[in-house]
Amino acid sequence: MPVKLSALPFRPHALVLALALASGAASAATLTVSGSCTLLNAIHNANTDTDTDGTGGCSAGNGADIIKLKANSVYTLSSPDNYADGEGENALPSITSTITLNGNGATLQRANTADTPDFRFLHIAANGNLTLDKLTLRNGNLDGDYLYGGAILNHGTLTISNSQIDQNQVDNGGGIANLGGTLALSNSRITANRAAVGGGIITVNGTTALVDSSVSGNKAFIAGGMMNDHATVSLSNSTLSGNTANDGGGLSNQQATVTLSNSTISGNKAQQNGGIGNLASTLTARHNTIAKNQGGGLNNQATAILTNNLIAGNSNGDCLNSGAVILKGSNWIEDGSCNATLSGNINLDALLDNGGVTATHAIYPHKMVKPTSSALCPATDQRHVSRPQTSDKRCDIGAIEQIRFIPAPVTDIMQIFQGLLASGNLRPTLSTNLGMQQLNALMNQFLVAGDLRAHHQKPLACSQLQRSAARIDPDHSPEADDYATGDQAVVLLTAINDLHSTWKCP
Repeated sequence: MPVKLSALPFRPHALVLALALASGAASAATLTVSGSCTLLNAIHNANTDTDTDGTGGCSAGNGADIIKLKANSVYTLSSPDNYADGEGENALPSITSTITLNGNGATLQRANTADTPDFRFLHIAANGNLTLDKLTLRNGNLDGDYLYGGAILNHGTLTISNSQIDQNQVDNGGGIANLGGTLALSNSRITANRAAVGGGIITVNGTTALVDSSVSGNKAFIAGGMMNDHATVSLSNSTLSGNTANDGGGLSNQQATVTLSNSTISGNKAQQNGGIGNLASTLTARHNTIAKNQGGGLNNQATAILTNNLIAGNSNGDCLNSGAVILKGSNWIEDGSCNATLSGNINLDALLDNGGVTATHAIYPHKMVKPTSSALCPATDQRHVSRPQTSDKRCDIGAIEQIRFIPAPVTDIMQIFQGLLASGNLRPTLSTNLGMQQLNALMNQFLVAGDLRAHHQKPLACSQLQRSAARIDPDHSPEADDYATGDQAVVLLTAINDLHSTWKCP
């Protein structure tokens, strides 16, 4: 019987990884964490380019080093290693050199017992350069005023790919604090972290860039998702969702320069500044969807330059302005606020997996959003689907581009999908309107895979097929994240497996 393809929750960002791994390849040492080589000693050796733990331990570092963890292992830490310059306890040595930590799907977690002392996992000094890949950091905790970074405190250069920062807590920057450093995240998740300020990430006097990443389910008193203070921040192809705070649910900008493109700000909650709060800052937003936030969509008290955005369904107003809003292209603001060029009801589906690695809002029922000028149209949407999709070379407002025709590479699988639906042998896992929206999202996933394959993005297309297979229940026992089930669901899974082979996916 066909089985589900393995789910791939993270998609490697090839450029980031290639640069990180190649930066010191000529002189790098590789240190493999094992019974005789601890992670703590591996970092000491990498920092000092010496053998600090003697015969039988880790090898000496040599330039830009690579530390490898055992695949899919869980490392439970129960005590701190050091106290860094009055900034709180760290489980591991401060990073003072160039190191790549290859997690291979491993998890570092702070022990969850009452007598476990407080500590974060990682501290990157100003001269440190750390790359994390395929690693989860969970349950870091620091208790004390004016402390930063529940999992990571960065003063240097930090690159995170294919990783998750989950359930950490501190006063400022529940997941990550970037203080005067450079932070780059790709294909990563910042989830369920807690803080007084900046539940997910706080950046102060630093530079932060998110690509293909999500910041979701974080909580704070101020800035549930991200706090940007005297910072330069960019988000592209990313989603901020389900973050909560008293003030500033999703994105909070204070004297910052922030660029938002092909991204979704959705379902964040606050008494004010629910989606985005822009104070004494410059926000440049192009082709984003800001929807279904509580406490307002965008509250601009400084400068906001809006190009081809879709802002809809936000309680307490879609766009509040006491500063300067500059409109370019065609912005659809549902309630007509901020002198919108276009307004009126937009039927948005729930925030779902419509393809790509981040959740998005599809338009239902296949309503065509007012097209915009091709001169202001980016090459792709949030899911990396090609723009535009129309013959007149004009693209859709908002974060995603509707695929209006079935791409040739997925013609057969779409026929199978639609035939199974028509016969009743494939059905939604939920008997509600949300269930129908999930089926629509599954269809969108196939269309995304086809578009990617048609535009020579084979690795992305193959990964999309695998993620789609993981949404299908083959045995009448659907899980919470399944979108489809039925008597012949295995037929659809077989078709996905066959297409995966036809495309010669790895």
